[in-house]
Amino acid sequence: MDKVQSRTYELTYLLPGSMTDVEVAQVRTEVETLLKKYKADLLINEDWGRKPLAYVITHSGKKSNDAMYIHVVFKAHSNQAQALERDVYLLSKVMRHLLLVVEDESVSQEKTV
Repeated sequence: MDKVQSRTYELTYLLPGSMTDVEVAQVRTEVETLLKKYKADLLINEDWGRKPLAYVITHSGKKSNDAMYIHVVFKAHSNQAQALERDVYLLSKVMRHLLLVVEDESVSQEKTV
C-alpha cells in the first residue's frame, strides 16, 4: 500500500505587467483559494515586483514586455500537485508559471506569509 507523501513546492507565476495592483491582488487571492482547495499549507507568498521579460510574451492577444512575478512556497500532498498545477494553468490571467519540488527543506523554515 502506497503512503501519500507531503512535499514542499515552489510556484512562480507571471502576470501581465499592465495589471493594476487591485487586479494582481485578485489573482493572488485566486491562487491562495486554489491552495486551500487542495489543502496545501502556505509557507511563503512573495511579490517579486515588476520585471522586464527576456522576450515579448503574447497573452490574450496583448504583447507584454514586462511582468509581475509572484513566488509561493507551500506544502501539499504529492498526489495533489498535478491537479493544482492544471488549475493554475487554467487561470486566464496567469501568463506563465513554474511549479518545482523543493529538495532542500531549509526553505520551509522561513515562514513569511
